Amino acid sequence: MSLSDAVCPARALSVVLVAAVLSACSPSKPAAEADVRPVLVMTVGGSEQSLANVRRVPGVVAARYSSDIAFQAAGRIAKRSVELGARVRKGQPLMQLDNRDYRLALAAADDQVMVAKTQFQQADADAKRLVTLVAAGAISVADSERQTARADAAKAQFQQAKRQADLARNRLRYANLVAPYDGVITGLYAEAGQVVGEGVPVMSMAQPGELEIVADIPERLINEVSKQRAEAVVSGTDAARLPLTLREISPAASQTLRTYRARYAFAELSDAQRQALHLGMTADVMLSTNSVAAEAVVLPATALVKTRDRSSVWLVNGAALRLQPVAVQRYENTRVVVTGVAQGAQVVIAGVQKLDAKMTVRAVERSGSGVVISTAGARP
Repeated sequence: MSLSDAVCPARALSVVLVAAVLSACSPSKPAAEADVRPVLVMTVGGSEQSLANVRRVPGVVAARYSSDIAFQAAGRIAKRSVELGARVRKGQPLMQLDNRDYRLALAAADDQVMVAKTQFQQADADAKRLVTLVAAGAISVADSERQTARADAAKAQFQQAKRQADLARNRLRYANLVAPYDGVITGLYAEAGQVVGEGVPVMSMAQPGELEIVADIPERLINEVSKQRAEAVVSGTDAARLPLTLREISPAASQTLRTYRARYAFAELSDAQRQALHLGMTADVMLSTNSVAAEAVVLPATALVKTRDRSSVWLVNGAALRLQPVAVQRYENTRVVVTGVAQGAQVVIAGVQKLDAKMTVRAVERSGSGVVISTAGARP
């Protein structure tokens, strides 16, 4: 056997020994640490004490008294005398129709009045003469009565012609649209040259004296809106929350948005606040309620574990898990309001369906904290 053949097995053995020594010296993870499962948690607490008790609904500042204005006659618009946002006085001209046809109709009606008047006067005079002839025995009583009847018919036709002339005169007047009261033009729906029908709105007006907030209430809030305290934050003003009073709410939902139109009156306004409000300003209507428990907690909806007979959440205590029963107060879009969780508790908010009480876990805190609802200082 050659020397090279003896060296090769020795070299292979030395490589195996070196690998074994190195593997023994390298650090390895304990089996217990490998079984620890990280879980995403949220610590209950926070400084936004009544945040979950408030619902925001968009609104707009509107006049309490407003109306759509329309012509009482049909025709082509010849002139528009006001602009959007203009302040007008009662009786001020707003729009005018092309009234040539109405002037012709009035002239024809006046001519008909003259014809009917002449016929009535002639028939009445003939009836009076026949009465004299009957007394003299020149004609029969029947002839006189027939002439009296013709005179009565001519009188009725004369009265009818006068009423037709009055109607034609009114329609000529309707061709001029005037302001029914002092107000502000809030909408324009037609322009000069456009043909409009009778009763079709061509503009809208509002009385700016008394303002209110108009908001569309979602279906899920309709049963609570009458019990909630309402305040408004109006954009473009320096005023804080302005207290509101629910004045009316639509009995039926909108066909397109499925919302209910609510109108809120301002409970109290100073002169400065009133001057700062203008029609069309946007506002946030803050709806708050005291119906939630004093220690209710807002959690992500993903934190809730629902079984057949109860709702629970997973709490992390050190490295252990504990299933805590809770009472659900209400559901929101992506959140749930519950009671039964103490402040400072770490609640698992993700992957709750895959957890078990025997697992060893490591809490990973989510940025941000849970919110605790406190109604102790809330106003009724």
